[in-house]
Amino acid sequence: MPVPLANANIIEARFFCQDVEQASVNVLHYRIDNVAGGDVFASDVALALGTGLAVPYKNIIAVQATYRGVECRVVNVPKPLPAAYGSAFGAGPGLGTGGVLPRQTSGIITLRTELGGPFGRGRIYLPFPPVVANDPAGVPTVGHQNLMTAWGQAAIKVYTVNNVGNTGACTATPVLYHRDLKTYSQITNIVVRPVWATQKRRGSYGRGNLSPI
Repeated sequence: MPVPLANANIIEARFFCQDVEQASVNVLHYRIDNVAGGDVFASDVALALGTGLAVPYKNIIAVQATYRGVECRVVNVPKPLPAAYGSAFGAGPGLGTGGVLPRQTSGIITLRTELGGPFGRGRIYLPFPPVVANDPAGVPTVGHQNLMTAWGQAAIKVYTVNNVGNTGACTATPVLYHRDLKTYSQITNIVVRPVWATQKRRGSYGRGNLSPI
């Protein structure tokens, strides 16, 4: 049975895309605050995040790839952790034309907090860019960098989450979660890198990975 969210819960949100037999997953974390009214659940957060990020995802992936959805669960509670609840809101094919770049190719965004050093930074590897996103110089085009910026802005906004009956609500604030310490740092901004990165596990060589959504 789903457990209602409480203030200071940390939600782990896992976003999935698929290109044939290979899946990608991007993990973000959000702190729950301002819980008021009726019960709000992880499934409500999944719907809010999917509503906010489905279009930005489809804007950055090739038409052969598909945005599949997002799963959310609370992670800063004693084990066993609660089940994840998903939303496929907005799921569908990407909007990038001209084929997909080699599947391990990824756009890269740095997540920044007010803390210095690696402890205060995170990285997101955005999946399955289309061929038209590649500049002749072998880097992301300015247009694709702008789409990644739009994705990043949607990812680090503070979301107001309503439950299904609109009788309860909370806020979900983007944070960098320090899993070993079970602490967090609020994300303050993003940096879109003007180069390609790689994620070998998304490549065409080797075992396939399927999205759970």
